[in-house]
Amino acid sequence: MQIFCWNWNNQLRDQNVCYSQKLQL
Repeated sequence: MQIFCWNWNNQLRDQNVCYSQKLQL
């Protein structure tokens, strides 16, 4: 399972959103 965002490089803010979404899934 990969829990990380590929957009974190562009926006750190997205990182949190991705983490939350992935964790929920």
